[in-house]
Amino acid sequence: MYPAFQLGRPQHEQDSFLGRLRHFVGIIDPSTLFVSEERLRACVKLLDDFKEDKLPPGVSDRQLWEAQKVKQAIIHPDTGEKIFMPFRMSGYVPFGTPIVIGLLLPNQTVVSTIIWQWLNQSHNACVNYANRNATKPTPTAKFLQGYVGAVTSAVSIAVGLKILIQKANKLKPATRLIIQRLVPFPAVACANICNVGLMRHTELAEGIDVLDSDGHVVGSSRIAAEHAIMETAFTRVVLPMPIFVLRFLQSHRRLLLPIHSLVCLVTFSLSLPLAISLFPQMSQIEASHLEPEITMATDCKGAEDNARRLSGQQDLSLPYPELCGVQVHRHQACPHCQVMYCSSECRQAAVDQYHRVLCLGSSHEDPDHPINKLKDAWRSMHYPPETSSITLMARMVAVVKQAKDKGQWQKLFSQFCSRTANEEEEIAHKLLGEKFRVKTGDFLNCEGSGLFLLQSSCNHSCIPNAEAAFPDNNFLLHLSALSDIQAGESRVKRAERGFALQSARGGGEGYTTHEYLEICISYLDCCQRDRSRHSRHKTLR
Repeated sequence: MYPAFQLGRPQHEQDSFLGRLRHFVGIIDPSTLFVSEERLRACVKLLDDFKEDKLPPGVSDRQLWEAQKVKQAIIHPDTGEKIFMPFRMSGYVPFGTPIVIGLLLPNQTVVSTIIWQWLNQSHNACVNYANRNATKPTPTAKFLQGYVGAVTSAVSIAVGLKILIQKANKLKPATRLIIQRLVPFPAVACANICNVGLMRHTELAEGIDVLDSDGHVVGSSRIAAEHAIMETAFTRVVLPMPIFVLRFLQSHRRLLLPIHSLVCLVTFSLSLPLAISLFPQMSQIEASHLEPEITMATDCKGAEDNARRLSGQQDLSLPYPELCGVQVHRHQACPHCQVMYCSSECRQAAVDQYHRVLCLGSSHEDPDHPINKLKDAWRSMHYPPETSSITLMARMVAVVKQAKDKGQWQKLFSQFCSRTANEEEEIAHKLLGEKFRVKTGDFLNCEGSGLFLLQSSCNHSCIPNAEAAFPDNNFLLHLSALSDIQAGESRVKRAERGFALQSARGGGEGYTTHEYLEICISYLDCCQRDRSRHSRHKTLR
């Protein structure tokens, strides 16, 4: 009896070890090595038809689960490309067993040990690389660097172990017994850990994509990469445990080689699914344990989330949730500095215009970086939304530095500057004017500029229905509807800046209260999704 098919979900529950074991037994099924190209295409097409709701009549859940099993065994989930047969998890035992048998052959020299260990660690390295998290591309140079480091360190440990055991013959019987029984396993385990760590070192440096509960990418995390690699490394520690069983074979060398090989195959076949079933294929980690920007991206999902955060009422609900314009599944982070954007188009627009200059890379969390110090100093002196206006100035400079025609942009910006009395300093002004918006385009002034009035009128990611202004440049907020509000009308305010409105029937937005308009505001940049340190909660009579 097969359960109802769920695309991309395991057939068996992943909360228990037994469920994970049944799942991975299917993943490493050697029969998938013999799947023809025609059968693979048919399986992929069947899954695509299911996804597009074009499934032909008569297709059973069993057929769908079998198709997904074939696809998962052959095609990498991140790259969408076929994994080379010897490096698939289903090929690990068939192609790895001859190497393990070679490692256990009697009367080996140091040279033969090096050769067999090189083959063993090369196979392990390629399996680790072929089944890595590939949400980030790995340059060939980094792959070769990791391969050389992984194989060299692992072979050195293995050969050093052999030399140590050989020298142990000269020691006292009790000492020799301890070395021969206790040293091999931790040495092999250390070699496997080195192999995993070095072959996947780019993940530690650049991070891996993190998905929310709906399967949408919310950012890239180095902490998640560390978590994933530690779990993988632990499975590689458990994997060579059959060495204790195979030691029996080494002490009975008169056993025929076929029996020797059969026992090796059985123990290796058992150890692989047991080892990789220790953890789910899709590991979970609390968002609060990850980088702050990912925590922020997962915490702020829409108008209702913002309303709950600002009001402190976790059971608060807003009407018409379908009107919320936030599309969390479209949010993307810069892979280098982790700045969040509302969409891939938004991120690409920033890269094309100024972000290549302003990208902080690995220094985005460094409080001593000049840009971070500038932002912090500016926040300490200004009310929101002016706290972000310094970012606009930085982007204006970055636009000039990144532009091919620098003179054109310098000339454009100079139109909006005036000279002081001594004509030695220029002051940028009139940035709220319509002419500036037309000349520079919507995107530059919209994304995190902090020029709130203009930002409301030219936001690229949603359609505002109200404008806010600070006419006295202080704590006093003026809010103006952009269109007449009809009696009984209720609309959700644009959520990307974190507004939650409550209004009387016949006026305002949000949901019905009594005879007053209450507005909760948190200043949240349209694309960067960075809240300022300030939030305001005002009641408008």
